[in-house]
Amino acid sequence: MDRLRWSFNTGGAVDSSPTVAYQTVYIGSNCGRFYALDTRAGGLKWTFELKKYYLPTSAIAAEGVVYFNSDSGLRGGITHALDAATGQEIWRFGRAGAYSSPAFDDGIVYIGSNRTTETQSYIESYGLDAKNGKVRWKFERKSEIVQGLLADTYHIIADGVVYFGSYDGYLYAVDIRTAKEKWRFEKIIREGCVPAIVQDVVYIQTEDSNLYCIDIETGVSKSSFKIKGKFTGSIAVHRDVIYFGAGTKFFYAVDMKELQEKWKFRAEKIVGSPPSIAEGIIYFGSYDGYLYAVDIATGQEKWKYKTGKVVRCAPSIADGVVYFGSNDGYLYALSLSGDHGTA
Repeated sequence: MDRLRWSFNTGGAVDSSPTVAYQTVYIGSNCGRFYALDTRAGGLKWTFELKKYYLPTSAIAAEGVVYFNSDSGLRGGITHALDAATGQEIWRFGRAGAYSSPAFDDGIVYIGSNRTTETQSYIESYGLDAKNGKVRWKFERKSEIVQGLLADTYHIIADGVVYFGSYDGYLYAVDIRTAKEKWRFEKIIREGCVPAIVQDVVYIQTEDSNLYCIDIETGVSKSSFKIKGKFTGSIAVHRDVIYFGAGTKFFYAVDMKELQEKWKFRAEKIVGSPPSIAEGIIYFGSYDGYLYAVDIATGQEKWKYKTGKVVRCAPSIADGVVYFGSNDGYLYALSLSGDHGTA
């Protein structure tokens, strides 16, 4: 059977992950547009033109508003807040180096940023009022410039602490109430990798090809798991198993407690996207242009779907449909039902 429900040509490569809310798929394209599409048939609801600002990040949707960042090159980054129903801009906040996706918690939108002079780099994290974009919270720290490292990541909020990777390559834990650093983990974080928190442990991938298990209170590594090659995307955690891709074409499942490999799956090229899980199947994209659906227990391929170019954004799953983008410029909506193989 053909799993394709619909596809939409965005006009540019799709590196950001789609967000599904309010019967709508929200997606940015590297052509400089941000779209709202109907989930049922992919019809266009509205378009937001970024003009001089491009490379929109993955969005978050909360309380009828969609938030995302866009990269404006030398001008820095912009955080946008759009009415989810109409696409009208409610507010924007500009700051150099705001390139990662925002996070939302308790009426506050969190973004990462960096500010660099010839001799000094400043690590910044902002908490913006979700209603008007005004700064409600700020963390700033001087840091040495680390050339070529862009570990700016999503902010993860848990129990009054915000966790984020930054442009000096480190992972920070900052107390939201005081805006004071609680700890930082001084291993160089792998670009594009987002920390995951399970109970009292923070999991993060680093440039030295290790997955570290960090004590959430002290910031000290408790254990680690080393792979061959480099990590290529964020991890997913499900029922005491950690799932992630690597630059050696392999996708791994690792026991969370013992840090022992359960299985690994080999794609045709690098596994470049963060995974998503639904009903015993894990979905991820690869540089070979496929979206893979793999049995979460055995690591056996269930099916795969071919696109025209690299797939490196995380798929989003809602109501029996997986949504994902490709560098061929299309956003795809595939049905999860059925037992047919390659589409």
